[in-house]
Amino acid sequence: MGFVLGSFLSGRFAARYPLTTMMISGRIVACAGLIVGLLLFQAGFVTVASLFGATVFVGLGNGLTMPSSNVGALSVRPKLAGSAAGLSGALTVAGGAVLTSITGSIVTEENGAYPLLGMMLFSALMALVAALYVLGIDRREGRENQTIRI
Repeated sequence: MGFVLGSFLSGRFAARYPLTTMMISGRIVACAGLIVGLLLFQAGFVTVASLFGATVFVGLGNGLTMPSSNVGALSVRPKLAGSAAGLSGALTVAGGAVLTSITGSIVTEENGAYPLLGMMLFSALMALVAALYVLGIDRREGRENQTIRI
């Protein structure tokens, strides 16, 4: 449901806001949800709702981020959009596989949700750093107001 809502909001706001603004806002939402989830666990609120509530914000953030990041990746060289789509998809799957393997090796019954939420937060923070890096490149090249045209 979080991803569906995020994608809906992205469709509503992507034409008005630059690609990087949409990507960064999505990453901030995902990071904030995971931080709140970890804080709830630290405070003793170890419930299914606190775990899945945090992950709903990851879905919301991904829904806000992915349309803009896909447009950004495919618009660099329009003649190579098919290759860019394939490479982007392959990198997404490979990155997910690597992080899933790492997470699977560190999560146990004893430590439960902490490493899971921690790895998700690490991934969301790295994505935020990447989005901020793209913002810096766009500002340096004078493209900070690029929006999705619908």
